Amino acid sequence: SEIELMKVHPHAALPKLGMESECKARSKEESEREELREALRKTCMFSALSDEHLVEISNTMQRTTFNPGDRLGPLQGEPTSVIFVITEGTVTRRRRWRQPDGTLVDSHQEFVESVGAGEKLCAVGALHALNQEPSHATSIATSAGVAWILQSDTLASYLTRPSITKQVIAGLTSEIVHMSELYRHPLLEQPPQMINIAAVSVAAAFEAYYRAFMNSLMNATLTGERGAYFPNMHVQIPSRVAYINGFKATRQWLANVVDGGMDSRQFDERYREELLLVPALLPGLFMTPVSGLLEACNAGHSNREPLWRRMWRGFLPRTFREVIFGVGLNQLSDYCEERVPNSLSTTKVIRNGIGSVTAGIFAGYFSHVPHNLSTMKLLHPDGSYATHFSRLVDQAQNSIPADVPSRLRRSLAVTRAIVWPTGVMVRSTQIIGSFVILNGVSHLLDVRQWRR
Repeated sequence: SEIELMKVHPHAALPKLGMESECKARSKEESEREELREALRKTCMFSALSDEHLVEISNTMQRTTFNPGDRLGPLQGEPTSVIFVITEGTVTRRRRWRQPDGTLVDSHQEFVESVGAGEKLCAVGALHALNQEPSHATSIATSAGVAWILQSDTLASYLTRPSITKQVIAGLTSEIVHMSELYRHPLLEQPPQMINIAAVSVAAAFEAYYRAFMNSLMNATLTGERGAYFPNMHVQIPSRVAYINGFKATRQWLANVVDGGMDSRQFDERYREELLLVPALLPGLFMTPVSGLLEACNAGHSNREPLWRRMWRGFLPRTFREVIFGVGLNQLSDYCEERVPNSLSTTKVIRNGIGSVTAGIFAGYFSHVPHNLSTMKLLHPDGSYATHFSRLVDQAQNSIPADVPSRLRRSLAVTRAIVWPTGVMVRSTQIIGSFVILNGVSHLLDVRQWRR
């Protein structure tokens, strides 16, 4: 045995142990090369290469490691001279906004994508390295990992061979078709548009009349008491302008804060999804007092309290409603617009309108219960929320046939008060119209849109 051999000849087994160690090292290297080839298959440039060419290229690539915070490749705008193929770990790619004059804006960086093991993409710089073009984004590691480097000169030498060039073209063509059909921003990663205060203000001033009219109809639907259609417009118009600009501006500001904190590593990248909730949810919270003032302007016929006091009635459910409204106006409208099929329309204005209508349907429906409770509390402040909800259930119960057993009838009424309550169509119509007016008019008046 090996042990007995070492007892008799202590150095006799050393060559064998050395061979085993060398074999293990070769096996590990081959395993890593195999992982590299699998990763290369996922890249658009090398996806259609034959096995023979894939092995040849992978054998010329150099292995490197990285740690969290390391930058892989050039900064945005600098020449790209290498391709990084990541087999372990992840990196985040971000790019700065570019002004019409070509200068980069340091105050805001837009998340582009995550690249690495377990992600859809595993390569950085693949499309820019051949001609050493300026990097599209800056890539920063978010974990420790392993990457493989392919120099642009080496890539260029391979592409002088017609067989490889033909296969690369086939892979790129397939990827172009695929990406044009599938690429979309997730809801919370919708990039905020740079606010045009003048355009948004004009849109909000027009929309203030529509909102006042629809709010009066909604109040009459809930209570049966009809008030003036356009009360206190000297208060409503400036308040509505401040309200809509506030939603847009706070979203942009909070997005800049979150992105800046992640870029400077003040915030942990692992909590990125949670941090993205900040610019989505907080604008609604900040704008709730202004919303209360607007609601109070339409409630003077029922609630005789001073305007400054009644604006705080129904504050708690109104907060939930404003959060939903803010997400719908900001992220969801852009999300829906981005997903309008090209077969339906390629015109920006029409796509914007379709996206606004779709977002308005969702925002109007999911905000109707907190809206009803806040409105009932505003119009009748002496009643509790439980009392007001019971009244809404009573209204719903009137539409259920009387021959239904009483217990079942009450249960159905509660369900209807939540799922399809009084005024849901009026509320949804109000939100749909508001989104269309606000997004459409501000888009048409923003001259920057016409330069695209």
